[in-house]
Amino acid sequence: MKIAKRDAISFYYEKQTMEHKAAGIWTCKKCKQTKKCKAGYSNLYHHLEACVGMDYMVSLQTFVDNQPSTSVRISKKQLALDSFFLGSPKELRALAWIKWICCRNMPICEIDNPITREFAGVEAFNSKTIRKYIINTARECESSIAKALKAAGVITLIFDGWSCDGASTHYVGMFAGYIDPRTSEYKEPLLAIQPCLNEEDMGADSHIELFESTLALYGLDAGSVACFISDNCATNKAISREWGVPMVGCASHRLNLAVNAWINNEPGLTQALKSLTTFMSKASCLKAAAALRVQTMDTHGKCLKAKQNNETRWTSVMDMVDRFIKIEADLNAIPSLRPYKLSKQDSKLLHDTYHAHFVGFRHITKVLQDPMQCDLALVRHLFDMLLQEDIDYEDCMKQYLRANAPIVASPEFESGVVKILNGEVLTTVEAAATRKLKKTRQPTLAARSTAATAAQASGSGGATRSTLSDKASAIIHKHKKQKTAGDESNKKANQDYVDVGKLVAATSNACERLFSEAKYVMVPHRRGMDPALFEAILFLKKNLEYWNIRTVAAGIRSSPDEEDDEDDEEEADEDEEQP
Repeated sequence: MKIAKRDAISFYYEKQTMEHKAAGIWTCKKCKQTKKCKAGYSNLYHHLEACVGMDYMVSLQTFVDNQPSTSVRISKKQLALDSFFLGSPKELRALAWIKWICCRNMPICEIDNPITREFAGVEAFNSKTIRKYIINTARECESSIAKALKAAGVITLIFDGWSCDGASTHYVGMFAGYIDPRTSEYKEPLLAIQPCLNEEDMGADSHIELFESTLALYGLDAGSVACFISDNCATNKAISREWGVPMVGCASHRLNLAVNAWINNEPGLTQALKSLTTFMSKASCLKAAAALRVQTMDTHGKCLKAKQNNETRWTSVMDMVDRFIKIEADLNAIPSLRPYKLSKQDSKLLHDTYHAHFVGFRHITKVLQDPMQCDLALVRHLFDMLLQEDIDYEDCMKQYLRANAPIVASPEFESGVVKILNGEVLTTVEAAATRKLKKTRQPTLAARSTAATAAQASGSGGATRSTLSDKASAIIHKHKKQKTAGDESNKKANQDYVDVGKLVAATSNACERLFSEAKYVMVPHRRGMDPALFEAILFLKKNLEYWNIRTVAAGIRSSPDEEDDEDDEEEADEDEEQP
């Protein structure tokens, strides 16, 4: 399709306001300069030749020709400069280096390394310049996210805290969950990962101050937040009360607390796990580990080392027992470990517990970890199934898993969301708690097939002998059938609400995944990193879809006096130490 010059003008320029349109004022999408043109486009063409390049028409034509014929119609002005932007060589270089540093967890000082420069294939900046470009690009990216959040109308806030081993700073990670009104897709951009504004105070007031200042950066306030999702600790419950925003307790955290309580309540199991912990600890010593590598190589064809548990997560106990079952014979064959060998009773108890309980708990845990396979309605079904088991889970788990358990900060909100998902009528209190979830500006969204995604979860655990795991799979399958059969009635019963199955996450696992990635940035030789740089790196890494060459160009233009000097061998930043 041949592109006319007037169509190119509509692509490269925009009229930002009605006043501009009436006065014939055009704004260049690349450099943001304004040009006045009521009749004819000569001055606009001249500006494009200087700003974009003499071949701006050839480049645009090539771009259009390479697009699928059904997706690009220049006559309808559907092209976006986000997907086509002619950056300068400097801007393209900056984009390449920023992506490499942020997405590959590279230290900034690496850009000064002569060997890196030799093999990069892209002309380098010095480390101080690229540091400024990273921070400026992150700031420019905030505007793209702010625009998307404002269009969504209502959001959820997902947050958690993290302290890196060996560092003295406590970071709070915050995500915003929203439904894109154009595509009906659920998105979860990272808003910030930073310390509290008052680091000496870790209470509710300090967190609220941090949340409000962060939301203000995106043009939002507490009225835009339908709820927040976080761990079920006393501080977070106090935030909910004082801030006036409902809280959804992380389902993974509640299950973790419940399983740990069951383990501590099960006769003989705690002592057996304590003996196993000692056994695996001794098997991790240098000499014993070397002997174990040789033994497992002969038996299994690969080296298997002993695993130790983490007291804060029950899944590490599961992993330790799982590894013990695999290499029990190998452990018992090592002479230096015989004094720590488990008794037959403890060994049998661990084998039975693993197959009868742990496999089922792990199956449920995996379902909860996938946001596309789980919503609050499915969580409620799974938790009720555990409490109704013939095996006596209820006595020790009810304080964590019941719908109205003391650990639940906003039971009316959670039960209201569950009823919306099930197409049931809400009580007056539940309707008041979920009022922010009612549709306002956005059009009717496509109903989420929660059941269809939940059906995938039933296959995620694979075949297992565990009765508990089989029952969990049956619950998931039943949930699918109920949602499919009642889909139309659900729409009619709660058509005034947004798609809460997408919007209201059941867990705060997004923050846990963020902190796992953060450990690869905050490695031991980078513990002195400035929090602003640390946040900018993770911010750009997690929000890749919200920034591009145009954002980098804006970040470079925001500090025009900061010129790079590739030949200047400057020292690395103070917050980066050479490994």
